[in-house]
Amino acid sequence: MNIPPQRYSLETFLEYIARNKEDVFGPGQLKWLKGHLLYVRKDWQTTFTELHPENYGEITKILFANKNEVVDFYAYEWAPGILMMFTSSTEKLYEKTLEQFIRARRGISPAWIRPITLDHMKNYLVSKFDAKIYRFISRRYGHWKMPARIRPDEDRRISYSGNDANEALKELQSLYGVIPMSIDMQIGESKIQINRDGLFLLRQANLETVSILQEIIQRVIVEQTVIRDTSEKFDATTRKVSLGDREFNIPRIVAGKIILPRTKLSEIMIRNMFKQNEIDERIQSDSDIDVMSEIEADFSFIDTYIQEDPMMFRATVVDEEKGTVFGLSGIENEIALIPKHRTTFESFIKFYNAIVENFDDSATLATFSEPIIAK
Repeated sequence: MNIPPQRYSLETFLEYIARNKEDVFGPGQLKWLKGHLLYVRKDWQTTFTELHPENYGEITKILFANKNEVVDFYAYEWAPGILMMFTSSTEKLYEKTLEQFIRARRGISPAWIRPITLDHMKNYLVSKFDAKIYRFISRRYGHWKMPARIRPDEDRRISYSGNDANEALKELQSLYGVIPMSIDMQIGESKIQINRDGLFLLRQANLETVSILQEIIQRVIVEQTVIRDTSEKFDATTRKVSLGDREFNIPRIVAGKIILPRTKLSEIMIRNMFKQNEIDERIQSDSDIDVMSEIEADFSFIDTYIQEDPMMFRATVVDEEKGTVFGLSGIENEIALIPKHRTTFESFIKFYNAIVENFDDSATLATFSEPIIAK
């Protein structure tokens, strides 16, 4: 995007784009404005220091180089620890630049949106702006407890496009209990896409759509801030305690927990998560393994233990990308996250997102009410 260097507020930045599309996007180019919502450290500027960011007032210009191409992103701090990165880059260039940067750095991650929250956003846009859905992708896992009238125990992924997508989504939610993962909507003559990876896409960047963009992000930002700030509290530290003439280092742990209100974890689900696939093939479907692919790709599990009745499990978890090590223990509807080594908030968010994606779309993240004194 071609944005003149000057001091902008969020409003004047978006207004400039809306009023100067030909200059901003260039002739003959797709004039799509994308916003990637990210969790970052609260001193996020240090994360990008090596890229020599440029200050444009409330907007920060950051350039990412990929071979012979330079891709520009424009960062706005929506709330402490939450950035929106605006760009017009293609998905492939995003994957080669910002996505690779996120994977290689600590203190930054996508701000995934819970499917149930995405559904609420969709309902808001339909009711307030008379948005018409014309395409969506939705999912359901058989162990979800949301109502479904037809074969509720089946895993499903449904991609649908059509002029009746509004009605089709309602029908599929009622019949099959699916939850939307990506939604394309038309508002007037403009088209908007929202998805649970935290991507907001304006296919027409005009004064109406940039205003709607600000409004829907403002509605979701409260929940995203709670998730981000909660995960940052999980930590393992030590404090010195004096007894007479001796000093002791006492570990102090602030642990977290994931609460699953709609799902009861089973032995099969936990063994799949721990990559223990020796379960009888007669009771283990391919889909049981497939839904764990995201967890298996990002995390390793060691020192695993599972007890069936009553249901209990524990493990040590390693985030292969970020280097965080934390303990895991749980029962059928609650999972404890116990920080151990090189903790960083996005490891806990990534694991929480995987639980939301695979087990319970209503799962919540919280801290234990009291710090744990490690033994």
